[in-house]
Amino acid sequence: MSDLEYLHLDGNSITNLPRNTRRLVNLIYINLNHNPLIDISVLKDLPNLETVRFLNLDLPRRYWMNFSDWKSEWLLDEDNAEIRRVLVEQVGYEKICEELDASTLNNWREYTLLKIDGVEAIYNRHTRRFIDREPIVLLKMTCPSTGHIHILRVPPEMTSAEAAITWVNHGIHPDKFAVQT
Repeated sequence: MSDLEYLHLDGNSITNLPRNTRRLVNLIYINLNHNPLIDISVLKDLPNLETVRFLNLDLPRRYWMNFSDWKSEWLLDEDNAEIRRVLVEQVGYEKICEELDASTLNNWREYTLLKIDGVEAIYNRHTRRFIDREPIVLLKMTCPSTGHIHILRVPPEMTSAEAAITWVNHGIHPDKFAVQT
């Protein structure tokens, strides 16, 4: 089994990788898509492993760890948009807002429009140029009855929480919704 170079485990409902995975020293490629894994750190010990297909993308070595250890600040220097999307999904907007010091742009009723400034322009030390990026603008919604918080990303040009919730509602202003009892 140590001669194995390619391993396809797509959709096998694997919840954790066994420690003896470390014995697959010749493994070059592993497909782990559609498995409810939360820790792939054992893969870091495989010296020849080049590609980990997981979360519908080729996940760089930097991310081969327990997902609870993923860092919000990685959003600031990750060039791949799909990996940034997965980072946001795994880390969560609430933690990202807290760790990256999101600032409040506007409040309206139970809605708060937030902006994360550090994502706008990033210096790439390899190319020695700034990379233009859109800021992350988020709409934080607090349920008045439960206090539960929902956070959604909205277009970066949004400047008011009222406009953002209207955008989220596909152009329908919240006042237009009938009160249901």
